[in-house]
Amino acid sequence: MAATPVSGARTRVALTRRVPTCAALTLCMAIFLILNAFVLNGALWLASPDREAGVPDTSLKETVLQHTWEVLNARGSDDSWGIIWAAFDYARTPHTTPLYTEIFFHRQIKFQYPPTTLFSVAGMRLIDPQRIRISDDYMGPWPSLDDLAGIAFIAMLAFATAALFELRLRRTQAFADSGGGLVAVRAVLVVAFALTFYPAVKAFTLGQIQVWINGLFALSLLCWIAGRKAAGGVLIGLICLIKPHYGVFLLWAAFRRE
Repeated sequence: MAATPVSGARTRVALTRRVPTCAALTLCMAIFLILNAFVLNGALWLASPDREAGVPDTSLKETVLQHTWEVLNARGSDDSWGIIWAAFDYARTPHTTPLYTEIFFHRQIKFQYPPTTLFSVAGMRLIDPQRIRISDDYMGPWPSLDDLAGIAFIAMLAFATAALFELRLRRTQAFADSGGGLVAVRAVLVVAFALTFYPAVKAFTLGQIQVWINGLFALSLLCWIAGRKAAGGVLIGLICLIKPHYGVFLLWAAFRRE
């Protein structure tokens, strides 16, 4: 039995109503950001005790927003940088004892990185040796070079993720296109998600070189999805110079024959 024009019109209207829109997606993202970053963290802050029983001068009222604030103020720490600097300082002086024997075993400094990480502090030292944060008692000009680099890599993580998200939306065509205005809003929301993502900002406030790895990995994924596979491979190679564990991608590359 043929559908009447009226029933056909009703079907089209019903299908249109069921199609998700970019506006609805963007609104849901904004609501989730508010609930996750502010409501949840506010509740955790209110519910947490001031300090651990029997441990003076400690505070358990820690939320991700405190670390977000430290990122925005470029106030990191020296978890990786002080260790890498100690190894770099030893490597550039005449010595007979191997690097890891001296630093890791004799000095009990947990230098767990490949020697190639020494190029990171070597590069910062060439720019300005007085602006490298290698201890909690940093007294050099603000902001330090390692803090600036950390912010740059967090920005790389955030904007690569925003670009990946938009590419995915366009390729799946799951949402009706609504113009560039909402794209900009979603980009801002993704940046806000990155700045309130605990592992990312905590790595910064601890002063870990993991921040570099996060940014490079996000950019490598973007290159891969965008068809720039050689560039993505180069970025993975740079990550391996910091953390050789990522060499497991060689197995994946061999399996895929790429």
